Amino acid sequence: MTYTEKDYDSVLPIVRERTVRWLENRFRYLNEVLQEIKKAKTTSEFMKAKQELMYCLISSMPISSDFCPFCQLHADAEGDFDCSECTYAKKHDKCGIIYPDSTWRKLADARFSLLEAIKDYWHGDEFGACKKKAAIRE
Repeated sequence: MTYTEKDYDSVLPIVRERTVRWLENRFRYLNEVLQEIKKAKTTSEFMKAKQELMYCLISSMPISSDFCPFCQLHADAEGDFDCSECTYAKKHDKCGIIYPDSTWRKLADARFSLLEAIKDYWHGDEFGACKKKAAIRE
């Protein structure tokens, strides 16, 4: 069977609403992080808030099946997917970690790599905080 855009449009209201709600929650949290950046009085406070901002932005990429009209149209009642007729999968390969050449996998891998790098971006001890703490214990 060949699916048309109209077929996928049938699930769009659900996916769109889910995406909007999810992003509104993210924007609320991003605003909290923005307030932390504005309040930062030290470089350490600023860097910690900036790190959180970057992490939140990258982790906010809506690439899960919950936000995909293609996945939602091809999902069964148990939430399993039959991608054999998926229009997106035919062009970009099936989504999932077992398909290393798929566009989705490349996005997911890039996001994971960025999140790991962001975790290492700021530790909070760049100004010797650990040495000061060690000196206090002595």
